[in-house]
Amino acid sequence: MKFLSRLRLLRPAPVGQIDLGVPPPAEAPFCVIGDPHGRHDLLMKMLEKLARRPDAAALRVICAGDMVDRGPESAAVLRHLKGLGDNPAPFAQVLCLRGNHEEMLLNFLGNPERHGPRWLTVGGAETLMSFDLSPYRMGGGGTETNTAPLVALRDRFAKTLGADLHRWLKELPLMWREGKWAVTHAGADPRKPLDTQTDAALVWGHGKFYRQARQDGIWVAHGHRIMPDATIAEGRVAVDTGAYRSNRLSAAVMTSAGVELLQVSPADQNDV
Repeated sequence: MKFLSRLRLLRPAPVGQIDLGVPPPAEAPFCVIGDPHGRHDLLMKMLEKLARRPDAAALRVICAGDMVDRGPESAAVLRHLKGLGDNPAPFAQVLCLRGNHEEMLLNFLGNPERHGPRWLTVGGAETLMSFDLSPYRMGGGGTETNTAPLVALRDRFAKTLGADLHRWLKELPLMWREGKWAVTHAGADPRKPLDTQTDAALVWGHGKFYRQARQDGIWVAHGHRIMPDATIAEGRVAVDTGAYRSNRLSAAVMTSAGVELLQVSPADQNDV
């Protein structure tokens, strides 16, 4: 049974009017893809769906982060998205943001003794296996004092990852902005202007993001928090539907006509 791929089109409020229930028009079309988490198969289906759109050549495609961990093909996801960043055709641009799982990966590369034990238990092991590396699992509830294997594993991972991909990951931006829209991985502090946000609020989230609406008319599209379905509400567009475990990858396309929610699953055919 096929999942619905076109869930809803919500039309924007009139120009100059702030409505927390109705998103503003996009200055030019862009798309935000939720957290792939190593699901290269679903990412390809979503990109193929977007490529068939009549506005594909004008579309800016933004991956909201958490490309790695948990799913089985993180290496393929990273390499494919980096390649599209260099050569985005058939799209106008492909941009990826840093999520908390990319941050944990980078932290492991920087300090494996400190950050390795946790990262391995929240999806890092699957990422390493996607690079054909055998992960070192800490024993004794994470209290193992011999960290030499983690350092050796980091060294092997850094070599396999390669300098270009490592540099690309380190340079991933934390936010994309245009007009009355912003895209981050995990939302933002609704009390502060976007240009004064902390890195932690953008990458890990902020406690007030879902409890307090912004008052500046800016809408934030984001991933990070798994939802049953992609949602549009109170200045937020949430597109993480837990692809690695739900088998559903979601996205939102913003145009001058409104916001269109998309979804792909393994059951989808190329002609959907």
